[in-house]
Amino acid sequence: MAGSSDTSTTPSASVEPNKTAALDQTLGLLRSKDDISRFVGLALLKSLLDSQEALRKDDATVGRCWAAISPKFLDRLLKATESEKRSLNEAKHMVDLAVAVIHIFTILLPGSVNQDEKLISRTPCLVTALVRSSSETTTMILQILLTLASENRGAISLLGLEDLSPLIEIAPQQVLVFEVFKYAFLTAGSGADSGPDSFAKFDDIVVSLLPSFRNAEVLSLLNFLADTLPRVAPKVIASSPPWLLPLTFIVQDTILSHPSLNARKATISLSSALLHSYPTTFPSLIFGAQSRNSKSRTGQPFSYFFLNLILIDIRTTFPSLIELLHDPEYSDISRRLAAAFDIVSAFIGFLIQSLDEEDEDNSDDDPEDRSDDRQSPSKLLPPELLLKLRRDISETMSLSIEFLRDRWDIANANSNAFSETATASQKVLPSNSASSQPPPDTNTIPVSEDLLTLAAIRTLALWLREDENPALRKEAANIMDVLLELYAHSSPPASNDPQWNGFDFTTPILMSLEPIFTTKSGLNNFSSHDGFSILWTDFHQHYLPYLFTKSTSALKSGSIILQNCPYIISLLQSSLSGSGSLTSSQLSLLPTIISTVSTLPSSSPDEYQDQAVMRLELHQLTIQMLKQAPVRERKKYGAQVGHIRDLIAEEVKMEKNEGGEQDEWQGMMQELEALHI
Repeated sequence: MAGSSDTSTTPSASVEPNKTAALDQTLGLLRSKDDISRFVGLALLKSLLDSQEALRKDDATVGRCWAAISPKFLDRLLKATESEKRSLNEAKHMVDLAVAVIHIFTILLPGSVNQDEKLISRTPCLVTALVRSSSETTTMILQILLTLASENRGAISLLGLEDLSPLIEIAPQQVLVFEVFKYAFLTAGSGADSGPDSFAKFDDIVVSLLPSFRNAEVLSLLNFLADTLPRVAPKVIASSPPWLLPLTFIVQDTILSHPSLNARKATISLSSALLHSYPTTFPSLIFGAQSRNSKSRTGQPFSYFFLNLILIDIRTTFPSLIELLHDPEYSDISRRLAAAFDIVSAFIGFLIQSLDEEDEDNSDDDPEDRSDDRQSPSKLLPPELLLKLRRDISETMSLSIEFLRDRWDIANANSNAFSETATASQKVLPSNSASSQPPPDTNTIPVSEDLLTLAAIRTLALWLREDENPALRKEAANIMDVLLELYAHSSPPASNDPQWNGFDFTTPILMSLEPIFTTKSGLNNFSSHDGFSILWTDFHQHYLPYLFTKSTSALKSGSIILQNCPYIISLLQSSLSGSGSLTSSQLSLLPTIISTVSTLPSSSPDEYQDQAVMRLELHQLTIQMLKQAPVRERKKYGAQVGHIRDLIAEEVKMEKNEGGEQDEWQGMMQELEALHI
């Protein structure tokens, strides 16, 4: 009370003495049992906080003011509606005042607002008040909810509400709603108190949001899902959620009716996110012939219209993109084009799968066993459009190679190809690549951390493998140095290094080298840039220690170890076949390779088939190198070669090696004997 001697009501010394009476009076009114006095006190408190900067900066006084406010009284104000005792304006004024005061304290309360249960507990009434609020008050409520949702406890409280319809109802007019939902979902799972239940309403919220959006309004919804889905999907949703098909229709409608830049950004980003989150179900929905929007206004199949739009976007953006490397806009453009490349990759993969399924159907003896649901390429696109797409994709890949070349050269000139972390954590770097470099340019994204670099190389690798285009493969051979340097700086397989910030280029680069090796320039450039050393050293350091382990986790199906090892050894063998004798670099590695193979653990009947295959190919690589080594060099390794001969002899006798495998082991024994080592 104003005249009380209770020290708990005494303001801090930072509040001017001549204003303490007003503050004491306000606190007294707030502690009153009478609602009218409380309302007057709340209005006075808002005025004091708005006008007195010293009070706002005094944490102790702010805390006392907040403690004096009755939470139940705040809830009654937030729930105020028109009645016989109050007019509509009076009810709105009550809601406005309560929201304004809470809004002030979300800003002024010291420490994290999510530590204040009194504030968090206002969430249900704040959400309900949205339907009765003025535009200004609605914005303040959303700002409060956004503050609460940005930390774990507040996010869980919001998502735990039974009724979120007020938020959903105003979403088309209030973009801030999507920020609230985004932060709620992204932070709800970040604390010890959270779990799968924190995300339980994701499907329901998305299903409820879809009918509310039409035409241009839909872009805010698409952007929200594109931004949120990749980080939420693994935790919350089934492989085919109920909203996926209607959302696909919205995406298609937007592409067909609003091909503006903003529409392209939203639909490309979301389509990429959906392809990553639902790789088994979404491709057939967005590309398939059975889609509701299977035809564009021009009569072209939707998949062709969409791909053509994306390819044009990439091709028209690339020529001026290098000039924007130092521009803040580059990051957004890079992300958009990276998403576009992901869609192109997914479409290529979808076509390949359709071709495989068509071949399976054609091989069926009984036509009745053939599936009507399978979509052959001829059903998706007529042959003339498939041929045009093939030309357009090849042209886009050619421009991609040019861009990667220019991007790399500029980055090297500015010492900005890799981040400092990537340079320190590099897997392998050829000895002849070290040079004195100027200080790095920190104003642009390093090549190794640019999403566009990774996405372009992934798509290029897939297209080089699937489209037998010698000219394009020869063009790709001209960026061999780029590919090998990026490979050398990629994160090791199954790396848990918390300092690693870059991307793993390993798999797409290995995939791209295979078709590039079909060209003479590809093999020559691989050799001139010490590719053999890079691949072998990487294999020896980061794959071999796991390859012959008994650990099922390291060799589980689909693991990076089993995925990449066959590529590496096959590429090493192919690179040897391109020359009659070993290079000096290959010769320097011969002792290590012979030693490695001669000390491999003995095979056992219970080892994995993949381990048996890699054991066979490692022996083949070693014998191939011995055949191409000078005779005087071979003689140095008599004892170790003898051990290898014994290992091969054991493999020939193994009952598990039957048919082709046993023939290959016997063939290696004959080749080794012919060397007379």
